[in-house]
Amino acid sequence: LHLLLVLILFSMAGLLPFGTLFRIFDADLACFMPLVGALTLSLIALLSGFLQHRISSALIGLRLAAQTVVGTLPVLLALLCAGTQAGGYGWNRLLEVQGAWPTHWLLLSNPFLPLAFAIYMIGGMVLFHLEPFDPGLSGGECDRGGAGTFSGYSLALFRLSRGFCKFLWCSSAIVIYCGG
Repeated sequence: LHLLLVLILFSMAGLLPFGTLFRIFDADLACFMPLVGALTLSLIALLSGFLQHRISSALIGLRLAAQTVVGTLPVLLALLCAGTQAGGYGWNRLLEVQGAWPTHWLLLSNPFLPLAFAIYMIGGMVLFHLEPFDPGLSGGECDRGGAGTFSGYSLALFRLSRGFCKFLWCSSAIVIYCGG
């Protein structure tokens, strides 16, 4: 299950454009791909909670799922604001309407888009269960959050995937709001 998590994370990296000339994938709704990846990772976290056959792990999995449902709607609204301003939801369209200078970014083209950017970043913290929103129910889990039940190889994959999630979410925010 942890290997599947790592494979999904690295496949998400192939969906992001890292510049105007380095686009591997583009579709009409491509800016929603990081959100779909986050929802998939939350489903894996839910399943891994149930597979550990402990009540506390199952409750953490349910809490992760509930937190993901709560964090999805604000991120979706933030993406809709940016796509509406750009005139489309594909990576090509989002990058075409923005320039290299900050005055040409979507972030500064509308008075509501800085708020949408902040909602997108905080929503990413909720979706990926980062530090302020990291669930823990028992004593050891409150100290270490969702990683309280992991050790060894599983803990290393958990921390690697969490850092990679941060990188991918910040990269998608830069592409969507700050001109790529």
